[in-house]
Formats: sequence, structure tokens, C-alpha cells
Amino acid sequence: MRAFLRQHLNRPNVKDLRVALGFADLNGDGRLDALAYVSGAALGGSGGCRLYVLENDGRAYRIVAQTSVTRPPIRVLLRRSHGWNDIGVRVSGGGIGAGHEVALRFDGMRYPPNPTTEAPLKGPSAGKTAIADETSTPL
Repeated sequence: MRAFLRQHLNRPNVKDLRVALGFADLNGDGRLDALAYVSGAALGGSGGCRLYVLENDGRAYRIVAQTSVTRPPIRVLLRRSHGWNDIGVRVSGGGIGAGHEVALRFDGMRYPPNPTTEAPLKGPSAGKTAIADETSTPL
């Protein structure tokens, strides 16, 4: 997983990048897909860092989303869109104020690239935490 991310990011200096990983079967095919919260000066700011959603096809991973300005907790919600679980992410900082959770909905091909365009969730939404906080390890 880390090698895949290093190759995809194609950064000359990956030493400043960190990753927190979570796994869940997002599309119901019985394989664990990956959620990778990648942080570092080149990928984040006051609004948060980048979330990658990676589908496991049994042989390799395929990027389903590169979503900017997200913050943990990253949750896999029970509700589904186009056969994939919605993903709850925190949106805060960067002028947003106190912040709130939004649901990233799969549109049939990918998840949205920017969570700030999504409406805040109204009340608690059932789901499981995949990445609890920004605790990460070097990529």
C-alpha cells in the first residue's frame, strides 16, 4: 500500500509525507478497500489534507478518489450510493469555522474531490470509524 502511494504521488521527497490507513469493504465485493489520509506540507493546509480511496480488485489498487481538505475522523457510513458506502469526513479550518461532518457519496465512478461543496450531515449518521485521528506514520 505504501509503495503504491509513493509511486502515485511521484514526489521527489516523500520524507515529509505521512499516512494514516483504514480498511473497509466499500463496494460489497468481499475485499478490503483502503482509505489513506496523506498529510504533509505539500498536500495540506489549514483546511486539512488529502484522502485517497483505493479499490482493491484482488490484484492491485485503483484510485477511486483523491479528496482534498479533509480531516479525521474518517468514517464508513452505513448508507450507500451507487453500491458504495458513503464516507463521512470532517470539514473545518480554512475559514469554515467550527467545522462539521459531510458525507462523500459515490457517483458511480468516484467520490467528490472537494468535501467543502457537500452539505453538512444533519445529526448523527450510523457508521464505523476507519481513521480516528491524524496519528500517522512516515510514507
